[in-house]
Amino acid sequence: MPDDKIEHSFKLKLYSDVYLVGKMDRISNGGIIDWKTGYVTSPLSGNVQCILYDYAYEREFGTLPRHIKLVSLANGAIHTYERNSYFSKQLFDLVIPSMLKTMKTSSYEKRGIFNGSCGKCPYRIGCLGGSDVMDSTTSFIKQN
Repeated sequence: MPDDKIEHSFKLKLYSDVYLVGKMDRISNGGIIDWKTGYVTSPLSGNVQCILYDYAYEREFGTLPRHIKLVSLANGAIHTYERNSYFSKQLFDLVIPSMLKTMKTSSYEKRGIFNGSCGKCPYRIGCLGGSDVMDSTTSFIKQN
């Protein structure tokens, strides 16, 4: 469609020194479509990426998206996000502030080194003693 936005980037201030930064694969007909190379697990009501897309779209365009769909390229399945105010409130009131506090105070619990999850963790550089708290795989929270 001619008015579609492909790889729409956004940067929204959450706090004085924290921004929500990301990129939506496609915005079409007032909704968001995100392609996944693997399988998608339902339900999506607690999916952090969908909650953040919902928030970002509303901040950028002044209205909620008509839909958020995750499309699995592995099997062609289309999954639709169902907004849940409880999960959204938990993410913005508890999870993100707690994560930021942990990052700012460098008070990481280094449990992942024993179960192999460090390799997938975007905060592994700071947690394991590197010079930067965030690495290049981190895309949704950024500190100035």
